[in-house]
Amino acid sequence: LRFLRYYVLTTWGVTKLREDELYDWFVKNEARAGYAADPIAFVDRLQEALDAYLAFFRGRARDGGAEPALESISLLAGGSTRQHLIMLLAGRDLPIDIFRMLCKDTEALLFTYLITRQTNREFEVMFPEWAPELAGVETLEQYEEFAERTLRRRRRELAPRFRREFAALNGQHLRQYQLRYVLAKLTQAVDLAAYGVTAEQLSRYCDGSNIHIEHILPQSPNDLVRAEFGEEADDPEVLWSIDKSCFG
Repeated sequence: LRFLRYYVLTTWGVTKLREDELYDWFVKNEARAGYAADPIAFVDRLQEALDAYLAFFRGRARDGGAEPALESISLLAGGSTRQHLIMLLAGRDLPIDIFRMLCKDTEALLFTYLITRQTNREFEVMFPEWAPELAGVETLEQYEEFAERTLRRRRRELAPRFRREFAALNGQHLRQYQLRYVLAKLTQAVDLAAYGVTAEQLSRYCDGSNIHIEHILPQSPNDLVRAEFGEEADDPEVLWSIDKSCFG
């Protein structure tokens, strides 16, 4: 039902539609959907969109191959946030270089909302409104103009709050997969700055089976730790601040 709703939103420019309204919408909009006039073509288009939806949700390219830009979004969104799939579905036919820019801009907005603690329900209003225009984008110039008025503009509006919140970011305020994402991005950036190269796949830095989050300041300090760190050894603000954690 979620996929069908997103498909309607991105295909026919509908901006408001609940899942329990889907059946009535199709009944009333047969001429637009075309399922009676050419059911085979309708099902083919639906299947093509479903394949893309499932691939994007898993952080993969439409053909099932690796796609770092999609993987990063998937790692950030986890299994609870899916509204970004509205944007990805709307832009699924973009040239690959422009589609990757869409992924980057969408990821940046999702991250901004996470750090500034904005409700994701706003995406249910913004993304359906933006999707029809995005679906008509064909060139880089058109995409840049679209992104500046939508995704990037919203990020700029939240930028002052983002700077304040990120500076005070605390590991206890994030879910485990979100904390891994943040630390992975930081580690990836450090590798790029230090060595000029970095792993393209973000999962290289946050694979839970091989990489663990380490606290520079132990979570259960003993007398030796207190002697080394002083009074801050028992300070939860120091323990859980992001800059006191690293990947090991």
